[in-house]
Amino acid sequence: MEITEIIVYFRSTIEIKFDNHKSILIDGEWTTTPAFYANIISIKKWKKPFDNVLVTELEKKEIIDKTIKYSRKNGPLPIYFD
Repeated sequence: MEITEIIVYFRSTIEIKFDNHKSILIDGEWTTTPAFYANIISIKKWKKPFDNVLVTELEKKEIIDKTIKYSRKNGPLPIYFD
């Protein structure tokens, strides 16, 4: 599962798209630093059509790790989780 794109929606949501055709919305806050501080507890389930599948703890850790690395290398801005 590799990230293909990160999209920033407004100042409070990002969408992370993966090469397995799954994507997830994560809530947080885009600060003036500029950086996005993502809320870990918002990582619960995939976007449609996989919305009936909950994200496992292992997937959550993988999403966090890969998102941090991807955001540092490819942008659009650094992403931190809290």
